[in-house]
Amino acid sequence: MVAAYLSRLHGLPAFAYPEFMPLLRRGAWRRVPRVHFVHPLCRDADPAITARFMAGLERQRVIVVVRDPRDVVLTYRARLRVRQRDPEALGLDLPEFIRHETLGIRRIIDFTNQWCSAGGAVGSLLCLRFEDLRDEPLVHFPRLLEYLGIPVHEALLAEIVGGTPDTTTTAIESGGDRPGAADLAYMEREMSQLDPALGYAPRTEDDR
Repeated sequence: MVAAYLSRLHGLPAFAYPEFMPLLRRGAWRRVPRVHFVHPLCRDADPAITARFMAGLERQRVIVVVRDPRDVVLTYRARLRVRQRDPEALGLDLPEFIRHETLGIRRIIDFTNQWCSAGGAVGSLLCLRFEDLRDEPLVHFPRLLEYLGIPVHEALLAEIVGGTPDTTTTAIESGGDRPGAADLAYMEREMSQLDPALGYAPRTEDDR
């Protein structure tokens, strides 16, 4: 959606992040911010490696988009098993995956906490929730644009939001195993380790 907004804003041909990182920038292209999209896997989220990566961002503006770890762990499992046919993930049933040391919810929570507390390690940090951007894009997307120094034009933004297809990860989660009562209880206990400032409340049986 960022790319669609910027291309329309500057009257440029459609382009997509992360592919759009041109080294040669002329004319209207010079007004488009360089944006590098990074989607690290929690399996690789060694704290020391992540800290070194953050150190390289000390002069950059960083946007962290987080999602409820209780949903992320299910999406992550589906992605590894369905899209990547990952041997390790294929060998684990859902309870084992949720509790796995490097694939499960605890690693996701630790990784989320590390990034959302990284304000002192990077040049500037904005933390946004996936759920807010999905459910109220006209409220929260302007925060992202303002943070990047991009003018907010409400009519254009509304048009972009209305014409953007749903590309959330719900589709790859459908049809898979669903967590049982013991798994849900385990995830709720683990969620107590998540930074409460993110505002992810405990879930009731009705929420599940």
